[in-house]
Amino acid sequence: MMLRIRDATTVERPMLEALQRRSSDIWPEYRQLLATHPDAIELPQAFVDNRWVRVAVEAGDEPVGFSVLIPGDDGVHELDGLFVDPVHMRRGVGRGLVEDALALAAESGASCLEVTAGPARRFYEGVGFRKIGDAQTRFGPAVRLQLALQSINQIPQHEGEAMHAVVVNLTINEPDADLRALRDRVVPLVSRAPGFVTGYWTRRGNAGLSMIVFDSEHAADAAAEQLRSTTPDAVATLENMDVREVVAHA
Repeated sequence: MMLRIRDATTVERPMLEALQRRSSDIWPEYRQLLATHPDAIELPQAFVDNRWVRVAVEAGDEPVGFSVLIPGDDGVHELDGLFVDPVHMRRGVGRGLVEDALALAAESGASCLEVTAGPARRFYEGVGFRKIGDAQTRFGPAVRLQLALQSINQIPQHEGEAMHAVVVNLTINEPDADLRALRDRVVPLVSRAPGFVTGYWTRRGNAGLSMIVFDSEHAADAAAEQLRSTTPDAVATLENMDVREVVAHA
């Protein structure tokens, strides 16, 4: 996909708001809240007029994602929103929008970008943002993240890297509870992680073995850290977790 990023136009506002809704609906924890409070999705005309809204387009000038970058007086630019159409996720659109925001912020003399993130926290951390504090949004707790301005080529780049797998061995203490936790929490969480490719969870008796593949070692390492904190000790005991390079697949 040949990606191009440009300023948004006024006529695109309804289209971009619809894209934001589709992008936000991938998070189960937001889906019902947005259905109840549709007013939460609004792209103010002033943002477009001020050229704060940047649109990622592919062939045919069709928007596939957009960002909102609000300049601050103290050298801190706020990444007020970044949304990618679900059918175009994991194809570099989000990374491209972050790189575009960095370039614009650097041109205006900013020292860093900051963002408030909920479920998308892992994406931002994957492109170099670091937590600086906690936050509260209309829909619940979030974190504040910051990315100091740097050369764009210093942002972690994973394209062309070998895929890596997180291999997990565990002892299942409560089979029924383990299966519920796997289906309700672990699989949805992992499948939304940046760089996720595919995953398999197996068991024989009380022994569980899973292999979850990511598009880079960086993404696999980040997912492994997340998995360590989400394995419920009461229903399963983590025996071993390892990140390995995928050297062949069929």
